[in-house]
Amino acid sequence: MRKLLLLLPFCASFLSLTAQTVATEPPPDWLLFMGRFHPLFLHLPIGFLVLSLMLELASRLPKLSHLRPAGRFALVWGAITAVCTAALGWMLSQEGGYSEDLLSLHQWTGIGTAGLALLLLWLRRRHRLQPSTGRGVLYTIGWVLLAGLLATTGHLGGSLTHGEEYLFEYAPPALRTLSGRSAQPEKPLTIGSFEETPVYQGVIAPIFAGNCESCHRAGKKKGGLRLDEIEGLLEGGKHGPVIIAGHTDSSELYQRLMLPAEAEEHMPPPGREPLSQAEVSLIAWWIDQGAPTEENVMLAAMEMPEDILAILNDLKQGPPEPLLPEIEAASPEQITQLNESGWDVRSLAEESPWLMVRPKPSDSLTAARLQALAAVAPQVQELDLSHSPLNDSMMATLAAFPHLTRLKINHTRITDAGVASLAGMAYLQSLNLYDTQVSDSCLATLARLPRLRSLYVWQTRITPEGVEALRQSLPHLEVELGFGPEEGLRKAGGAAPRIDARQQVFVDTLTVRVAGGATAARLYYTLDGRDPDSTSRRYDGPITLDQSAHLKVAAIPPGGQPGEVSEARFFRVARRPSGLILAQPPSEKYPGQGAAGLYDLKIGPADFNKPAWLGFEGEDLVATID
Repeated sequence: MRKLLLLLPFCASFLSLTAQTVATEPPPDWLLFMGRFHPLFLHLPIGFLVLSLMLELASRLPKLSHLRPAGRFALVWGAITAVCTAALGWMLSQEGGYSEDLLSLHQWTGIGTAGLALLLLWLRRRHRLQPSTGRGVLYTIGWVLLAGLLATTGHLGGSLTHGEEYLFEYAPPALRTLSGRSAQPEKPLTIGSFEETPVYQGVIAPIFAGNCESCHRAGKKKGGLRLDEIEGLLEGGKHGPVIIAGHTDSSELYQRLMLPAEAEEHMPPPGREPLSQAEVSLIAWWIDQGAPTEENVMLAAMEMPEDILAILNDLKQGPPEPLLPEIEAASPEQITQLNESGWDVRSLAEESPWLMVRPKPSDSLTAARLQALAAVAPQVQELDLSHSPLNDSMMATLAAFPHLTRLKINHTRITDAGVASLAGMAYLQSLNLYDTQVSDSCLATLARLPRLRSLYVWQTRITPEGVEALRQSLPHLEVELGFGPEEGLRKAGGAAPRIDARQQVFVDTLTVRVAGGATAARLYYTLDGRDPDSTSRRYDGPITLDQSAHLKVAAIPPGGQPGEVSEARFFRVARRPSGLILAQPPSEKYPGQGAAGLYDLKIGPADFNKPAWLGFEGEDLVATID
């Protein structure tokens, strides 16, 4: 026994030398490997010390005094395994990813437990302890402290591994309140009304809380990533951002979820219950929709395919909430009559009551014809009145179309007064106002459309300032103001840096150059769509892209704030087709450059009346790609 105790100073010296090595170099693999044994060893000192305490108490009874040697034996091994466990715990901590404060507290209580166990063992070996003597009282107090330290160390270790709520997650309400927590624990994910449920706080954050936060939270940041707060999610981990808004397949978070379950980098790690397919689908949909985190972005404002709607309805308390209400289909006689009177009426899907409608090219739109269409107004979901004589007085008829989700009224005579007729369209998601006489005055009406997601206002009097004000009410709205390649890549202001590139779509690599900005300023840029600041990459020469990127550049003077931001999107494709054959020729109105225009890696101009555009009217585009 004495020989075992003599080894402890040598263990301390070894740890000291190891600590000096780790302080100046990355931890060696053997040390990290040894640290993985900490979870195995930590149960040994708990068992030995608890057993020793029980034997110590029992041996104080005259009839059980013979148990005293067994208590000493358990204490010896409890002290030795406590020292080993503390050493292995320190090795495990070198992996990182833990809260420094919580980790430090756990380490020191563990060291205190090992040290106090050694002190009690020394007292017991050097002195014949009687409970009534001074040393005996000191020995008894030491055991009380040791029991408290042992329990505290174990609780802190559990908090590091499973989260600080682990112990009290299912505790009775009175005990939760006594510990300073809410009386009711978190319940399984459920949602209420779509109009009252925030997308992130109501759907996505609970998924992270139930599946990811045990490893990615304030107390334990595996990979440098926190998923228990919005700031940590947006900041990403040690390898950079994990969410690329609008680009699900490029987001590392989604990539990790989709790896095979046995893969080392799969999340959650092997041995943990994986996310359900519904949860993965919700995360993918959320990223694809731009990964909104604002509390005022509700489910009702989101574009929602049928599979996502079904998943959310399964989570909903109360009756399901359809994307559109159930209605009866229009009669075949009504559709036939409209098709014969100058309308092109088609069903959106087989056995679906919803209709897609537009005037036939050869017939001019009149107020009477538009009024006749009102016979099937409840069934019309998509309406295309572009390139027609539509005016403000005729727009009043559209108020009778309550279920429109897509409306094209571009290249018409409407003004702000006509847009006012859209105020009651609760389901409208996409609105095209290109080449109309609307201005910022109509934006107050658009701000009251809860599901509006896409707005096209090229060649109108709507200003960028008006759009920014509109986004205060509809933060997830995508607005196309019409900057196109023929006007230079997208820019944010006269003083913004200029982005120059040969093209926006490329195959292998692309060189991008940036110039401009204030004279004394330095240029900083990002490739993931975030606004740059002084901690971003500094531009010191041409940028070579080998993957798709959302480039943002800003000029920042020393010690100053970022100026105007310029941005451009670049898209890398796997390969360029060698040929393409059209099954039918394009419309005479939109001949474009023929089939070659579809694979020349050029993005069309903002004005689709320009000759570069290829168009088909009244028939689908069918092509064979070589």
